[in-house]
Amino acid sequence: MRDIKPVFKVILASLIVSLIVSCNGAADRTRSSNEANRVGTTPVTSPVTSSDNKAAPPPHAAPSKAGGTIEIESTPPGAAVILIREEDGSAGNPERKGSTPLTITGVTPGKYSIDLEKTGFKSFQKDIDVKENKTLKIVANLKRN
Repeated sequence: MRDIKPVFKVILASLIVSLIVSCNGAADRTRSSNEANRVGTTPVTSPVTSSDNKAAPPPHAAPSKAGGTIEIESTPPGAAVILIREEDGSAGNPERKGSTPLTITGVTPGKYSIDLEKTGFKSFQKDIDVKENKTLKIVANLKRN
């Protein structure tokens, strides 16, 4: 190591530390997996039911997405859908969500701008206000350029 310049020594040391940390993380994941598969543990094979005979979600299930829903249709179909959240008077990052027809669920309540874009047609823009547990329906008739 005497012939290696100090900068390369620092880089080499960083790589070694990263490798050690990476290996330790893999060992932790393997240990957790092995503990879950130990003999004597009982896997949950059926959901617990409540007194009204409805199946309760398993304890490891992700919480359901709260928020609102936006249903978007366009004529013609196949327009790109861009959702932009309006935050404190300024626009947030545009998010491409897919193409029409499209249903977006779990949208955080608040003010948004919906943009529809399709080659050969004028873009469509609408400001909306998403409410908790409500569904907004947007129908756009795109005009040719």
